[in-house]
Amino acid sequence: NFSEFLQAKNIHLNNWEFDLKKQSILRKELNMFIEIGGIPKRVITGQDIIIKELYEDILYKDIIKRFRKLDKQIKEVAIFFFSNPASLISLRTISKMIQIKNIATIKAIMDAFENSFLFFFISKFDYSIKTQIQNPKKIYCIDNGFLVNMGFRLSEDKGKLLENLVAIELRRREKEMFYYSEKYECDFLIREGNKINEVIQVTYELNEKNKERELLGLVEALTKFKLKEGLIITLDQEEEIKIEGINIKLVPVWKWLLEI
Repeated sequence: NFSEFLQAKNIHLNNWEFDLKKQSILRKELNMFIEIGGIPKRVITGQDIIIKELYEDILYKDIIKRFRKLDKQIKEVAIFFFSNPASLISLRTISKMIQIKNIATIKAIMDAFENSFLFFFISKFDYSIKTQIQNPKKIYCIDNGFLVNMGFRLSEDKGKLLENLVAIELRRREKEMFYYSEKYECDFLIREGNKINEVIQVTYELNEKNKERELLGLVEALTKFKLKEGLIITLDQEEEIKIEGINIKLVPVWKWLLEI
């Protein structure tokens, strides 16, 4: 996690809440953490080749070994996932992409990716388990270092990398996650027991172009689940917004990652 990343680089967190100079250092390190990721050997050595070797090790020993005649298709799926983090994907879309008609085989490949801890998938929230299974899932990678080294990145991918980082941390905190999609969309619903108790939107920067869309998705989800407070995680913005009795907190991701 981020605090361990800082420890590995001998950056101490004493009084960071009140030390502006230290906060400046944390912001700089956060930008590196977003792209380097948290694979210990990569962080310590600084060598990107570690990521590529680890990927190939997982790919051949854990996945392709199970699907010996489908190595080309499995590699294509992996590169697609690396290049499209935080995107929606369905079994049928993958089926068309790699031209394998058997949906059960596609499901087995996705399960193999998840069981090997390379990717994980979250479902659209629905009270019906059957509907959850039928809806497209959102793809996340277990470490941002894989995305940067193995995927085809575009300039707008900063927001995707940030969302992937948040998804990893929520998984690390053992949160049960869903995405929300009705009239508008929201990135994460967190369920404890039978109730949604937290709603989170992630955006690299809240600005005039995306503000309405991001807030509408968050407010719609909060209203549906009768919650009065929501969270928007950004790169470095911090403020509070009140809308129709709902309190929305914008929190810099580096502060959120350092929460106990």
